[in-house]
Amino acid sequence: MIPVWCLFAALVGFAPQAAPPTDPHLDPLRAKIPTPWVFPGAMVPFPKFATFIRGPEAVRYAPGIVYAFDFFSTTCDHCEEAGPLVAEMARVYEAKGVRFIGISSEPAATISAWLEKPPQHDDISYAIVSDPPHAADRVLQDGTLRRSTPLLMLARDGVMLWYGHPNDAEPVLAAIVKGSWDPLAIKAERVLASRIHYAKDRIESLARDCERSGQWGPIFALLDAIIAQMPQERTQFELQRFTIMIGVANEPAKGYALGREIAANNPEDAATRRAMARTTVNSTFATVRDLDFALEMATQADALGQGSDALAKVALALVHFARGDAAKAIECQEQAITLQSDAALVAKYKVELERYRTQPAGPLPTRKPKAP
Repeated sequence: MIPVWCLFAALVGFAPQAAPPTDPHLDPLRAKIPTPWVFPGAMVPFPKFATFIRGPEAVRYAPGIVYAFDFFSTTCDHCEEAGPLVAEMARVYEAKGVRFIGISSEPAATISAWLEKPPQHDDISYAIVSDPPHAADRVLQDGTLRRSTPLLMLARDGVMLWYGHPNDAEPVLAAIVKGSWDPLAIKAERVLASRIHYAKDRIESLARDCERSGQWGPIFALLDAIIAQMPQERTQFELQRFTIMIGVANEPAKGYALGREIAANNPEDAATRRAMARTTVNSTFATVRDLDFALEMATQADALGQGSDALAKVALALVHFARGDAAKAIECQEQAITLQSDAALVAKYKVELERYRTQPAGPLPTRKPKAP
């Protein structure tokens, strides 16, 4: 079956990317990373909603009106957390000409029952739609190459202005209402983010297939194909190759050699070194934990941060604990707490510090790879 994005591409006529290198066992459709057709500045039709449960119905864009499409689910914990913020933005910005429409793919009866309960009974004053056919998803979300909740998408006169988590929406709404928002300023960033997300979905799906078969050639061919299409993102996809090699693919020697190559190619990149140190110590799929490599990466990250990077100290603490040195782990974690200004992170660091103080130091057990 031809994916929906292929059919849409044929209709709207966007140019295909250069053909990536492929493996004879790799599905070429899986290797192809499409270009999203919904992005800031793109034209998007108005969804044909199934059922309006609350608020006046809308079937088209009213001229000059900003529409805030709030995708949510009544059973989504993150939606529940974002709900009061969305309700407050609706209260403030509907008075300024923005129209909010909450959209759930759940049955109308489920949403209606949910609306009768606090706090939504008192907080939600804007339109709510039941959309089991996913009409809004197909028109608005699918073109970004992903579906998610909670998600707020802002459009006016058929032009997508912005989309993202509701927590990030208020400054954008303020700029739109003020007339200072330029959606094209973030187009390139969002197009790249969509392609990266799509690529990671393909990697995850193919990795499950490869683990079942025990054949890992296709996943490495896919990574080669993705890097060929997005060379500027080579490092993050090489990190995925590293994770797979030391883990489910059971090629630890090649994986750690690759890790040192990644570090050498990114001499100023502390974040990459921290990531490889954490993966070596924490991955439940690691077949061999090279704790010398992990210490090397965490120490380099700490040096790049000149001893003032809380995240590098946390990585160092993690590695020292895995190596059996609880005293050094405690020392580094205490330094991280001193360096960190984010209260939520400090709280997490203290929980980990307590683990270092009370539990036996040493590496996590490794997992034997599954037989094909």
